[in-house]
Amino acid sequence: MTDNNATSTTTSSVLQSLPAAELICQLLSNYNITHIFGGHGGAIVPLVDAIESHPNLTFVLNRCEVNASQAAMAYAKLHNRLGCCIATSGPGAAHLLSGLVDADQDRVPMICITGLKDVGSVRHADFQDVDQASIFRMAGLAISETVSHISQLIPLLRNALYTAISNNRCVHLAIPVDIQGQLVTVPKLLNFRPENVSRKVLERAGEEEIGGLATAILKERMKSQHMVIFCGWRAAAEGLGNAIEDMAEFLDVPVITSFDGKGVVGEGNGFSFGVAGIYGFVGGGKSQSVLENCDVVIAICLPDMSKALSDKKDMQVRKLIQIETDLMKGDTSRYIARHTFESNDLAVSLPKVLQAMKTEKEVMKLDFQGGLTKPQYGGGYENDEKINSHGCMSKARMNLHPSNHDPKNAVKALDVMDSKKFCYPETFFEIMSRHLDEDSILCADIGDNALYMASGVIAKKGQRTLTSEHMGIMGFGLNSALAASLSSSATP
Repeated sequence: MTDNNATSTTTSSVLQSLPAAELICQLLSNYNITHIFGGHGGAIVPLVDAIESHPNLTFVLNRCEVNASQAAMAYAKLHNRLGCCIATSGPGAAHLLSGLVDADQDRVPMICITGLKDVGSVRHADFQDVDQASIFRMAGLAISETVSHISQLIPLLRNALYTAISNNRCVHLAIPVDIQGQLVTVPKLLNFRPENVSRKVLERAGEEEIGGLATAILKERMKSQHMVIFCGWRAAAEGLGNAIEDMAEFLDVPVITSFDGKGVVGEGNGFSFGVAGIYGFVGGGKSQSVLENCDVVIAICLPDMSKALSDKKDMQVRKLIQIETDLMKGDTSRYIARHTFESNDLAVSLPKVLQAMKTEKEVMKLDFQGGLTKPQYGGGYENDEKINSHGCMSKARMNLHPSNHDPKNAVKALDVMDSKKFCYPETFFEIMSRHLDEDSILCADIGDNALYMASGVIAKKGQRTLTSEHMGIMGFGLNSALAASLSSSATP
């Protein structure tokens, strides 16, 4: 006897139909996207309507799509998760380009969805008929495809989302307006949740991996008197500040950060030597001296290691120990690493690595040479006249402006400079930094003031810095501030 109820249940549990725009919104929500930045236009109306109707999505309407892509990139970098922006056809899509390339180069996962004319009129009509996929693909995006038929939507969307998340890349899909409104039949069990994305990453590193990293660091530290920890923006996003400070103190080595990693450690302590790699420049006197004189770099969540490891001809001249949440293809072939360590839970793994180093150091009765605070061993940073003339961030401020460490004297100094119609920018940024809370977000634009901000602001641990690290986009500061203002825990 046939069980009709069982047959009906099986069929209804497997298949469902809904408009393509609604499916897209549901999948974006599954990937923890909450804010979608973009402009409006006729070729994107079905998707905008679906976003506005979705309970977990907020549409952030920007006056120009240029602002949308940059704000989406900043929001994704701030929250360390997938970002999203949308635009209509023609100039709407073209305006997105700078922000998309910036996201891709900064290793920020992001998906961009643009509208197109009806599929039957694409590539032979004159109004806003642009081959978006070719433009974005030629600009370097990991994936840029046109959905020419409803049956392509799910496979192409799947490929784009997986690539963005697993490789920290920016991807793009152009979807004709009529396809956005078509019904698509999908299995209910179809799961696009990010935890199912295939990654070659340990959930939590095991004892063997932790012990291997601890031994590798100690081995290089015993041979090297000039070691440095260099951190990128994901180290801040992962909340690794305490672990990095503890490691620096134990190894007695300095810490420097990328500009968008500023705030991962407190820059007022004796181990912080500031920022390196500022819009193409190596950095100021402190960080530059550290890099030029170091032998080994411990790179923690550092997406671009050229400034950390290479000379002016981009030839690797320093040893590398690489610690990452997401080790990308090509990283280990572009630069040779003495040891690589990969875990998507570094907040748990790094303290274990530190404990393993302490145990091994005690058992082996090891004694570090050089370092920041042991000049008696000779050859350490403290005995290096070039570095010692600059000192760490806190000492450097004393050398530059002794009055700055007394707020009353600093205000008087500003009054004097103001009477001469001049305000030293680095002094301004340092005084400003004293009034910022630990959860403040620094939004930097490009130009001289950004260089002064990088060196003048003494960041507190936990603060975040948003920059257009590789593209150096003028106007990014305002767009990143918009993204920061949407974070409930931020004080932009």
